[in-house]
Amino acid sequence: MTISQKDAKEIHDLPWAPTFWLGNVGHYAFTCHLGGDDFEVTLRIPRPPEKEEFVSWGRPCDLAPIAEDFSLFCEPVRHAIRLSIHAECQEFALFTGSRLDRIVAHDAVALIGDASHPLSGALGAGAGFALEDVYALSRCLSWAWSHRWPLGVALEYYDRIRTPHYRDIYCVLGKVNEVEAAVAAENLDLDAEVQERVRRTDEARDNWVYYYEVDKKQQAPQVNDELDCPDQSAQQQHEAGPVEQDTALSPFLMLPDPEAHDEQDSMFMASSLPSLKSSASHGRRRMELPSEDVVRHVIDVYLATFNSVLPLFFPPSLHRVVDNWYCNATDRNGPLSWATMNIVLALARCHGHVQLSPNAVQAVDIAECLANAQLVLADVLAGDMDLQSIQILLGIGILFMGARPADVRAPIIFVSTAMRLVQAMGMHRGDSYKNTEPVEDMQRRRVFWIAYILDRDVAARTRQAPIQHDADMDLDLPPVNDEVAMAVAADVSDAGAGDDNDDNDDTDAGACARGLAKLNLFRARVELAQIQGRVYDCVFSVRARYMDAGEKARLAQGIRLSIQQWKARLPISLGVEFLSSQNENDGSTSATILPAVMCYMHSLMTMCLGQLCGVSSMEFHWIEEVLSYARGLGDYKTTPSFASPLSTIPPPPPSPQGWNVLVSQCREFTRLFLSIRSRHPTFVNVQLCPFTSSLLCLSVNSFLNFEDGNRMTDQRLMVEAATLLGEVMQQTQSEIVSKVLEVYMEFDWHLILLMTELTT
Repeated sequence: MTISQKDAKEIHDLPWAPTFWLGNVGHYAFTCHLGGDDFEVTLRIPRPPEKEEFVSWGRPCDLAPIAEDFSLFCEPVRHAIRLSIHAECQEFALFTGSRLDRIVAHDAVALIGDASHPLSGALGAGAGFALEDVYALSRCLSWAWSHRWPLGVALEYYDRIRTPHYRDIYCVLGKVNEVEAAVAAENLDLDAEVQERVRRTDEARDNWVYYYEVDKKQQAPQVNDELDCPDQSAQQQHEAGPVEQDTALSPFLMLPDPEAHDEQDSMFMASSLPSLKSSASHGRRRMELPSEDVVRHVIDVYLATFNSVLPLFFPPSLHRVVDNWYCNATDRNGPLSWATMNIVLALARCHGHVQLSPNAVQAVDIAECLANAQLVLADVLAGDMDLQSIQILLGIGILFMGARPADVRAPIIFVSTAMRLVQAMGMHRGDSYKNTEPVEDMQRRRVFWIAYILDRDVAARTRQAPIQHDADMDLDLPPVNDEVAMAVAADVSDAGAGDDNDDNDDTDAGACARGLAKLNLFRARVELAQIQGRVYDCVFSVRARYMDAGEKARLAQGIRLSIQQWKARLPISLGVEFLSSQNENDGSTSATILPAVMCYMHSLMTMCLGQLCGVSSMEFHWIEEVLSYARGLGDYKTTPSFASPLSTIPPPPPSPQGWNVLVSQCREFTRLFLSIRSRHPTFVNVQLCPFTSSLLCLSVNSFLNFEDGNRMTDQRLMVEAATLLGEVMQQTQSEIVSKVLEVYMEFDWHLILLMTELTT
């Protein structure tokens, strides 16, 4: 409502400036002089949930019955309210809707304004948010239209820009709500309560919300122009909020400027690793490749190693691309072929480096190969939608996933774009394969499942919903007896085994000739991706927020059982005990790639189990409780007694459900990880989060269960893991790695003190 400025000026001590007047239990008043002769008076009156009425905005309201709610406010406010009773008053319902994981749906619907962010006007910037929505959506639509991409791709970019931004804002509001609840619980007098609310809210509120500028954070793409990546200096990153939420409108604009980062900010970023550069940073160049013999050697290594686990390319088709490139001069101008070969060279360098010849290692530079692929990416995406374009996008996504630890900005865009194209081509539907040739059918299905795997991988790392839902697809899993299946050394489980072992189900990894264990690693990886999707549904989805604790516990236990069954299907020759004792120097492909592949799968299981428990290097809440307990033991004085000292120690915080399963998995994963001596930086970067989480879990468990029979083994693993992370810390100055090492050392110190106390 408004009163006249003439009347407002007669109110003694009423500030002539926008002013919030805070009361208790959620009441506040706002006074502000407007244009003309108007002076605004706005009141907030919270209602109990049973009396809330979700009305349309601007309904006429009688102020007199609620004026008494502000009887404890100071005289200037009460005077303004008395004058307002006779003015025209309107009522606005102040309530929030559901917070959404995504603000797009069905590849055709996008929410903007209040529909996309139910923030109740708490930040006083609702109109600004709506304008940002419209700006981002319009640029996404314009870009997709000009590049002939389907509507779903444009909406996916829009969602990846705005949803993380609103999630950060929800966190800000959550901090404020926590402050208000904590202050209210202290039962302070009115003046002290208001003072504390103002002080703590000011400390909790993040000002970056008001400095965020969508037109500067996302630079709009222009057709046929070189695309510059947005500047992301350290100051801009600080003002704009969390760096990991800074997305862009296209794959080219996604990538941060490498010169804007500190030199020590890149994890193991040797010259052989890709820098996240935009295509414009290189300019046009001739499409050149290493010599033919080097390329063919690298291609062979790639097909025998990485492609045998994730069959992104069909070997005859890939060889045909190489043949055409070196035998047909006119084909050397083809951007698809050039991008494909550069991606394959980089993937082989990252994941098959042990098998490469010295000449190949010297000739193939990962950063240069990735830059080459980016250079022609605009041409690739501007062409027709085909399988090769999707393969290129997925390959680039894989490379960026290992380029910088915990940085999933580039994989989000490339993998999301690839998955949208997969859906646009109908590769998730069985009926789309009716008229395809057998070879094309097989390769399309493989590429779909690789996109599915990477989609789940990105979702697990970002804790956002995957794009492809299981209910919206009808493809069978990759066949058990696919030629992709890798032969493993003689299975030691067959020695002395009875005939009963010959009756394995098709899904059993031992379903093969006696004496030779085979496992379709590709199918096994798809099964883990399905488990990753179930973890998201159980822990991070909107449904999980409102799920009954008992139901969530049952779902989590079902996921743990699925992981246990997955591991039980492995032949002994793919177990941690066997693989960790293999000699990498024997030169065989299986001896070099199988331990690394299985280690990566164990890292995924470690991540899934950690997310179910809520314990990882990204989630310290329960670990902090155990640390507080450990610090309290230092002040605990045992009294003389004939009883055992153990009986005088107070109980620690209860362990989360599934803790012992998580610890056992961390032990296996750490052992296998450390047994692999030829660790490419990509190998470390991709698994750094579960590796640091494993060190944390083993440290906590060694303190809580100091009489465990695995204590000595765990101590050895922890020392070696801490040494490796110390090297990582020296190169990166990573805050997460630093905190993990600090927690490990503190738990080790508390364990020494505890054991000393018990022995004396």
